[in-house]
Amino acid sequence: MATDTNPRALALAAATARLNGRHWQLREGSLFEPVAGERFDLIVSNPPFVVGDGERRFSYRDSGIAGDGFCRALLAGIRAHLNPGGTAQLLANWIVRENSDWRERVGEWVAGTGCDAWVVQREIADPAEYVGLWLRDSGEADGSGTGVRELTERWLDYFDRERVRGIGMGVITLRRGDSDRGEVTLDELTGVGDDVTGPEAAAFLSRRAWTLGASDAHLLATRLSLSEHAVLEQRALAGHQGWTTVLRLLRREGGPGATVQLDEWGQALLGGCTGAVPLQLQIDLLAAAHGLDAARLAVAVLPSIRVAIARGLLHPVPD
Repeated sequence: MATDTNPRALALAAATARLNGRHWQLREGSLFEPVAGERFDLIVSNPPFVVGDGERRFSYRDSGIAGDGFCRALLAGIRAHLNPGGTAQLLANWIVRENSDWRERVGEWVAGTGCDAWVVQREIADPAEYVGLWLRDSGEADGSGTGVRELTERWLDYFDRERVRGIGMGVITLRRGDSDRGEVTLDELTGVGDDVTGPEAAAFLSRRAWTLGASDAHLLATRLSLSEHAVLEQRALAGHQGWTTVLRLLRREGGPGATVQLDEWGQALLGGCTGAVPLQLQIDLLAAAHGLDAARLAVAVLPSIRVAIARGLLHPVPD
């Protein structure tokens, strides 16, 4: 099922369906109005998320709602239209005001849904860059005269009034769980290969749910296997007694946000995760080899172990 406010978009979707031998229900309307009272296993949206003063110049990008209010309204209505266990994924832009962190604003949005969430900010543009981006996208930047200048000035004046220092652009993934108080992770991932696909988002939410549901005792009794795509990066500083390692970073190639910082004990422990023995036995052996207290070592490394599992660097091995 697909919805849109633009009849032309729906007509093109119908043509695409016919060309591919598919049948789609196509309904005209805004937000969730065309599907009132209905629920779905999957909701995806590429909404008119462009942040502006509320003027609707182009229906594909401008919602007619000032600021980032449309994306907030879209999120607010999602839970009521998801089946239990259902997932929603959407592109969004949001305002980042002076002296504020984007995570506070967007974190409040997603917390209000009651869903488990993974929010990834892929980039942030300053107001002038943002206006230029969308003027080029619409072809207006190719024009000349006072019209383009006035539009640019109005847009930038709006950002000034709202104390906007930047506009965040990213992906929001939600999953409706049993509770109405979801777990939320907010990441800023701007590197090459950090694109969030549907399968990667689903895998992250499932891995995070597993770690949250596993007690320390259960985790210590679990056999863990290091991802075959894991790479250890180290940075060291030269000193009077040679090189001193100052950073140990384990990352998974091809996985967005798949990194965890380790100390020397975490490095040794994760390097030995082959899935052959429970984590507790690994800790006991490492502690005995270096004259350490096993209980204290477990307390020190378990937080990194949980992060590594959630990020796909370690995998629980089924019994």
